[in-house]
Amino acid sequence: MPAGYRLDEARLGDVFAIHRLEHAAFPLDAYGPMSVALVLLWPGNVNLKAMDESGQLAGYVAGSPRLLLGRAWIVTLAVASAHRRRGLGSALLAACEQRLRPRTVWLTVRAGNAAAIALYEQAGYRRVRVIPRYYRGGADGIVMEKVRPDRT
Repeated sequence: MPAGYRLDEARLGDVFAIHRLEHAAFPLDAYGPMSVALVLLWPGNVNLKAMDESGQLAGYVAGSPRLLLGRAWIVTLAVASAHRRRGLGSALLAACEQRLRPRTVWLTVRAGNAAAIALYEQAGYRRVRVIPRYYRGGADGIVMEKVRPDRT
């Protein structure tokens, strides 16, 4: 974690703070409070939050192991705009990946989100396919994959 931040497990009591963060980061695509609650409660999911020195939510990541499929999914990764460009997104992604068992990790990112795509490529993800009109407003989704050689 970058200096000035601490990593914690996200819990059900964080639903509304996570929802506000999601809505600010992804105005068209944010999960609603019920969806955030389901992600937080889903058995086996990894839910991590980054808190700043004042105790405010600075970032959140959720990962879901799909053991029967032999892969995991990064469900969402959001960093508050005031905390971007500090390595927080990379740190949250790495922390989530570390807790996910499957060797292969997938995610979907909005085609126009160049900053997120660059972050994922730098972390070792590669583009696998495009899902046309995946996001609201008709934006394509890019499915990205990372195969971790340190996992079986």
